[in-house]
Amino acid sequence: MCQEKLINVDKLYGILWTILFLNLL
Repeated sequence: MCQEKLINVDKLYGILWTILFLNLL
């Protein structure tokens, strides 16, 4: 369960960083 949550958080952060990076461009 902990690993599954960690993977979900990692995906969420990946999406957030992608949005931030696209906004900076």
